[in-house]
Amino acid sequence: MKLLEPIKVKDIEIRNRVAMPPMDTHLGNTDGSVSDKTIKYYRLRAKGGIGIIYVEGTAIHQLAKATMKMMKIDSDDKIEGFSKLAKVIKDNGAIAMIQFMHAGSQTSQLFLGDRPVSPSGVKNSFLPMENPRALTKEEIKQIISYYGDAAIRAEKAGFNGIEIHAAHGYLINQFLSPRHNKRTDEYGGSLENRMRFLIEVYDEIKSRISNNMIIGMRINGSDYVEGGFDIEEAKIVAKTMENKGIDIINVSASTDETPNHLMIPYMTSPRGVHTNLSAEIKKVIKKVPVIGVGRINDPQLAEQILQENKADIVALGRQSICDPYFVKKVKEKREKDILKCIACNNCINSLALQKEINCSINPNILESDEEIEKTKNPKKVLIVGAGPAGLTAAKYAKLKGHEVVIIDKNNKIGGTLNLANKAPYKNEINNIMNYYNYKIKDLNIDLRLNTVLTPKIVDDIQPDILIIATGSKPLIPKINGLESIDYKIFSDVLEDKVKVGNNVVVIGGGMVGIELSEFLVSKNKKVTIIEKMNKLGANIDQMVSFVIMYYLQQNKNIEKLINANIVKIDKNKIVVEIKGKSIDISYDDVVISTGMGPNLPDLTEIKSKISDIKKIGDCKKPKKIVDAVSGAYKLIMKMS
Repeated sequence: MKLLEPIKVKDIEIRNRVAMPPMDTHLGNTDGSVSDKTIKYYRLRAKGGIGIIYVEGTAIHQLAKATMKMMKIDSDDKIEGFSKLAKVIKDNGAIAMIQFMHAGSQTSQLFLGDRPVSPSGVKNSFLPMENPRALTKEEIKQIISYYGDAAIRAEKAGFNGIEIHAAHGYLINQFLSPRHNKRTDEYGGSLENRMRFLIEVYDEIKSRISNNMIIGMRINGSDYVEGGFDIEEAKIVAKTMENKGIDIINVSASTDETPNHLMIPYMTSPRGVHTNLSAEIKKVIKKVPVIGVGRINDPQLAEQILQENKADIVALGRQSICDPYFVKKVKEKREKDILKCIACNNCINSLALQKEINCSINPNILESDEEIEKTKNPKKVLIVGAGPAGLTAAKYAKLKGHEVVIIDKNNKIGGTLNLANKAPYKNEINNIMNYYNYKIKDLNIDLRLNTVLTPKIVDDIQPDILIIATGSKPLIPKINGLESIDYKIFSDVLEDKVKVGNNVVVIGGGMVGIELSEFLVSKNKKVTIIEKMNKLGANIDQMVSFVIMYYLQQNKNIEKLINANIVKIDKNKIVVEIKGKSIDISYDDVVISTGMGPNLPDLTEIKSKISDIKKIGDCKKPKKIVDAVSGAYKLIMKMS
């Protein structure tokens, strides 16, 4: 398997063709130094078998930061922490690289304490409230020297190499981009001039470190934005840098300004989405390895990319967050045991909110399953409900050494995930069910489907603790006339329990309503969404809303009504009032998607049989997958 074959970068051998690309974590200390959490996070991924690990984008100066808690390598007092980090990566068999970055205008004054800078003072359309200023030539030279200073520190810390971040809309990418670089001096205009800053940064780093250090760069194959940096220019830059002596080229794409091509692609994007760009770069690169990236979460896909010569190394970003032991499991032929990333972007949204990184489906990104300490007081645990909360609780209770029985009234596991996967682009949700169908058997968990909680079940099992994870149920709004029509519930429509006509009104424009509408349109229905709030998708995370709303607005088969108050419904029409104006909407069917409430079983008799009853997941309070999973994990970890 080519994926597991070693490869050389410069004179350094990497144990396989898997890279963990640089991804911000917010696990560092508030002063930008390395924390114990940072070390645990990277140690685990090196231990999991990844060949080359890129430490997250690290600011070369205070005014280079892209986020509030971004790590910095801007002073000598940071060397000690980075030394510990480099050592733990290398001690566990991986190559330790560190990415240097300067955010340019793609940041906020809130993080910097000063105005952001850029080549020409051009505003970032994703951050219109920021007003960057243009750099002077003297300031450009100063920034270049900061890269050199940081390089000395990185070598002293023991890293194998440095990656220059020239992608994703940050400062070097801004110099490369005609959209952002409007300079008229030697740093602007022609591509030769626009790449001058990158070349001078490379030359400065090269001159300040020993020859055995790797120097790589991350570059956009395309900005995917009008007037931006594109693949043809990327090939010229890549070839120029190869001739200069760059040792490895990491090809990504997009900036914060590209909602239809996210730099961290949502599940709407196909797997391997950016590897067509690394394939183009490889056509002109002959001497150094090229890394491909973009929603790679499957060993067969990773192998295919390598076999088709689209890349020499594959980068697994969010997948390495989700399952740090991906490579180890491939090597041990345990591919069914891989928890595959669902590309929900919860991890990225956490960063956007300036919180520590986390994962929707892996509740502990700092420790492996094999490191879980066994309980000294094993209990018999009965879990009711095999949705994400129940499945998580069952897995970790079993790993801790408890005896576990999990029951569910349905004929398959997953709970409401079996509704969430119905939207046209949400097949990745099935990764969760596929994993747990395997894991339940692997851990020998007693799963009983088509089974309802009854007093007899409790009598038969005699559990020490009862965990209720029965999920949520749709809420029906109070609307004048609703009870007089044959309305449908979104869950019944998605499960194909009921049929709807060609002209469908969806009441409720949150995430469920939007996904339901897209599902119906995919079935050739015409849809009108009615939402009483002043925007659709109000409950969608920022980094997901960015792309979801873009595609929704492009969909001409979905009419969107916001600030809409439903006055009444009758058998022929819905009367809606928007800003004092009355509108009549005809329909064939009305589908309700106005939210969820806890779905709790009757515990009256049960409580007399067992006193230790806990609630987790949506039956406690409907939220998101990450809340259900993390809540279940925390409950189990607190059990004695």
